[in-house]
Amino acid sequence: MKTSILLSAIGCLLASVATAQISDNINADWQFAQNNDTANAPKTWQNVDLPHDWSIYTLPERNAPSGNAGGYYGTGVGWYKKTLNIGKLADGERVVLDFEGVYQKATVYVNGKRAA
Repeated sequence: MKTSILLSAIGCLLASVATAQISDNINADWQFAQNNDTANAPKTWQNVDLPHDWSIYTLPERNAPSGNAGGYYGTGVGWYKKTLNIGKLADGERVVLDFEGVYQKATVYVNGKRAA
């Protein structure tokens, strides 16, 4: 039996997963949506690889909340998701997710449950 994990995270990510002292880079093949509604997941997604900074794809605006510190780029909430298929875990074995480059106030969900 395989274990599947659906990862959803809000924020910009750089991620890896470790099982049984093996580290895998999971930066490829994520899905992204920009949606400020944090209570409901977006309905449409685009394919991206990490690292990914969605705000640089917006046009700078003089009155952007980020101001000069953020290059006058737009702000908001970005959603990222990925499904991982992990083989059957042995007794006592665990999976560790390491998000190395999450920007600011990230919330991580694993299989629909808030993890961090």
